[in-house]
Amino acid sequence: MARGTISKGSTGDDVKECQELLTSAGYPTTADGIFGAGTEKTVKEFQQANGLTADGVVGAKTWDALDAGGRPKLDLPIDFKQVAALFPEMLTQKYTLHDAQCPSNPPGMRLKNIGKERTNCVQFTSWLLSYSFAGVSFGGNQWSRWMVGGDLQGKPPIVPNWGPKVILEWGCGTTEPGKGAYLIQSFTSSGGHSYIVVDHDEETGKILTLEATNVSKLNGAGWAQIGNLRDCLNPGLDWKDKVTQTWESRVQNPNVAVHVVRLAIDPDSIQAWLGTA
Repeated sequence: MARGTISKGSTGDDVKECQELLTSAGYPTTADGIFGAGTEKTVKEFQQANGLTADGVVGAKTWDALDAGGRPKLDLPIDFKQVAALFPEMLTQKYTLHDAQCPSNPPGMRLKNIGKERTNCVQFTSWLLSYSFAGVSFGGNQWSRWMVGGDLQGKPPIVPNWGPKVILEWGCGTTEPGKGAYLIQSFTSSGGHSYIVVDHDEETGKILTLEATNVSKLNGAGWAQIGNLRDCLNPGLDWKDKVTQTWESRVQNPNVAVHVVRLAIDPDSIQAWLGTA
């Protein structure tokens, strides 16, 4: 039976299905069949993130977007050149734990801290990947989760979550292993870190990581153990001769949890780009 138009004040099975679809799309909603103020607010967030009129009314277009999982139609996998093209926006940024900035508002967001002076790990990965996967947008609590909001230290929830879970909700990654780049969110008992594994040398186990931090020869965004993007835009195919870090060394103790998702980036395009150094 066709679903009808629903809005604040509606009740019944259509409302419950709408609430369940919102939750599946990354907008957690209590599926009680009652279209109250909370459901209306969430519907508006979903509509805004999907380019719809944010009026809180669930009609044919909103139902279609909900059925599609709230995911935009993307041309995947992307070429790594789309990622690298954004590097110049972050060359001047230095690392800070607090009051970090994004070069511009991430899709779907209106942030106070916009600029090219300061960055941290989650601001870096969120801005870089949301613009690399053109067409995605932060909605619901996706930004808060990527920023690891709340009292979460030492007790991260089910894997994957945080940034990796948002990537899955966008349809821009997979939990299946394979060649390519990975988004990582790791936790120790006292903190966490977000970074991207760009390449992996199977023979040595070494990994090339792109991250924002103030350790590993970095003070800002760049290649761990090699240098900042402002000093080394492309580490080259011989990056493995410049690092000692491996998958094992990055995910072992003191980490208490590691959240991982493989990004929808063409592995061959990564090698091609590194070869242009």
